[in-house]
Amino acid sequence: MRWGLSKPPYAVQTEARNRAYDKRGYLYWMEMGLGKTGTVLSEFMEYRDAGYVDCLVVICLNQFQNQWVNEAINMGLSVVPLVWPFDAKVKVDRIKKADMVVINWESLIHSGGEWLRTNFFEKRKVYFAFDECQIIKNPQSRVTKWCMVNWKGAIFRRGLTGTPMGLSVMDLYPQLRLAHELDGINPYVFRNRYAKMGGYMGKSVVGINEEKKADLDEILDRCSFRALKQDWLDLPEKTYVPAIQVPMPPVLKRHYDPMLKEFCTTLENGDDVVAEMVISQMLKLQEISSGFIIDGAGKPVPLCDPATIPKYQVAFGLAESVLGQSKLLIFTYFKYTTRVMIEELTKKFGIAPAYLIGGMTPDETAAQKDAFNSDSGPPYMVAQLSVGNASHTLLGGPTRPCHSMLYFENWFSLLKRAQSEDRIHRIGQKYPCTYYDIASSPVEKTAIVSLQKKKDLVRSVIDHRTEFQKFDHGW
Repeated sequence: MRWGLSKPPYAVQTEARNRAYDKRGYLYWMEMGLGKTGTVLSEFMEYRDAGYVDCLVVICLNQFQNQWVNEAINMGLSVVPLVWPFDAKVKVDRIKKADMVVINWESLIHSGGEWLRTNFFEKRKVYFAFDECQIIKNPQSRVTKWCMVNWKGAIFRRGLTGTPMGLSVMDLYPQLRLAHELDGINPYVFRNRYAKMGGYMGKSVVGINEEKKADLDEILDRCSFRALKQDWLDLPEKTYVPAIQVPMPPVLKRHYDPMLKEFCTTLENGDDVVAEMVISQMLKLQEISSGFIIDGAGKPVPLCDPATIPKYQVAFGLAESVLGQSKLLIFTYFKYTTRVMIEELTKKFGIAPAYLIGGMTPDETAAQKDAFNSDSGPPYMVAQLSVGNASHTLLGGPTRPCHSMLYFENWFSLLKRAQSEDRIHRIGQKYPCTYYDIASSPVEKTAIVSLQKKKDLVRSVIDHRTEFQKFDHGW
């Protein structure tokens, strides 16, 4: 194996390259911070120089597109990149010369997918990398179907993610197809063979079929490399504080109970707010737990003064405990809650926190991160989970570090939870990291318990294999 990049490899990257060498399909299931991007760039360069491939096609989240190109350039890889979407006037000869194409996965079902197929998969020798490949967990989605039809034309196929399973063993099916496995096996055969069924009329996937677990392990060992930070990096420990349980004020309970029982609550002005489905009911219950509700017109309606809600008092207490010593990162789920938390912290302590919220420009995002990561910057950051969960380093300043995180609100996505935890638990962290959760209602407790069960399932299906891999190599 030849590394070939300006930055020397980590031991985990060398191991990953060795395992994937010469395999047409392979899955790099490496946790955040272990160098998946560098591993792929190094492998592509070696295969390109050997003449096996002539272009790298990367599918990734929209916010990671420019990051892929910047990483390639920073690591000394000489490429002619194209990032979709681009000006329609781009000349044909530039497309022909491009040897790195980065496109966001949402574009695959629109014009970007057809352009990619006709200009690259049908005409070029493609090394194909799908970043955050757990996105294709639904075999019936248009993105997954596009991939299964078109990635067959790639010479090499690689899937990258640190969280391969977020819900059930069925999340693995499209990824294993990407890894050139399961030919001739459709999703229903895979489910019947490897999934444990239960729930209403036995139609829900509730776990893994233990009788077939050894067979699945054999497939995974053949086509994937699972790497955890705890095995490869010398990072401080993580500490999870038991969920801080606080009461719900009566004024909120008056709305919570009817929404739970009748899918409806009545506001002070007499308007009814109705949840038509269970998923919308869960969202409404979460909103009420945080002191507001989105009405029928889509506008947030405060239900009481935020400062009177015990959840906010807990947040204030944690914020006060870090003043002058370290920093605190607070994750919220709703955009409205993010704004309210910013306002309340400012009023309480006279210090405007840094923030990450939907709708910010790249320059605004960079400015807020720079402020938080300096000693003189604000001691708090409030981050909306959908915006702040990935692609950010939030370690605070050299003498005022951030090693504490509060989940003011949770949701049921294990992927976003796992990624968000690593904003403070990454290379450069010198202190043990502490994580706090707040539960003021049954739905908040359910979300926390659900995340833990999903994490336990991933350990039983995926993460336990790291011990076998270490043993096989005498580590």
